[in-house]
Amino acid sequence: MIVYLTTNLINNKKYIGKDVKNNPKYLGSGALLLEDIKKYGKENFKKEILEYCNDIQTLEERENYWINYFEAVKKDTFYNIRENVKNWYSNADDIKKQYVKTKISISNKGKKLSNETKEKISKANKNKIKGSYHTVESKTKIGLANKGRVHTNEEKIKISNNLKNKKRSDETKAKMSKSRKNHTMYTDEWREKIRQGNLGRKQSDETKEKISKIKKGKPSTNPKKIIIQKSLQNEFIKEWSSITEAKISTKIKGIPNCLTKLCKSAGGYIWEYKK
Repeated sequence: MIVYLTTNLINNKKYIGKDVKNNPKYLGSGALLLEDIKKYGKENFKKEILEYCNDIQTLEERENYWINYFEAVKKDTFYNIRENVKNWYSNADDIKKQYVKTKISISNKGKKLSNETKEKISKANKNKIKGSYHTVESKTKIGLANKGRVHTNEEKIKISNNLKNKKRSDETKAKMSKSRKNHTMYTDEWREKIRQGNLGRKQSDETKEKISKIKKGKPSTNPKKIIIQKSLQNEFIKEWSSITEAKISTKIKGIPNCLTKLCKSAGGYIWEYKK
């Protein structure tokens, strides 16, 4: 196992990588490096050994060490686009990220999967449980990888444009509705967890200001509904103009749960929306 340095003999650009098998013919797998290998030919590249290692963990640590030692990611004289071998994307600069994205996009344009490949994908996906979640370990890894990552303005605009005027078909809506029914996310336990998580949580002035700006001039998408209060014998007692008015006046907190059919009554009364 070795950490190596590959040098382009034409333009003197270098690449630091690791090689488990210590294969003299292997020059590296970096996207930018491979492009130049294709352009100049393997004969115009030289591979040198920087260090020998005895196990994978040490190999990865030493690869990182040499990348940082030469400041390879920061310099244009190196092909390397990552500092951390397991998470290059979050550490690469925007120019290198965009370069790799564009290259991948161009290489995949017009590509069609062969029947053999389609068959392999189909077999791999068989017996997979739909809606299954990541393991705790996977969630932790994903969380750490995305920690501190903020979408650029360009990414935000792209996401916004993709979602604009996007309409779901009736079939898609029906599927979504069906998948949500009896889902673990919509149990009382799940709702209680959210409630507990939000207890005592206060929005900052900045957040309040943002919400206020978004809502300004927008018509209400959730108009107030009239609430009917009945006795347990289903006799009409009173009509309320909103849930808020009913809750404040009666000091009964469980009215919303009764309205959403989570419970039959609240505070000794039946509560319903006026039809």
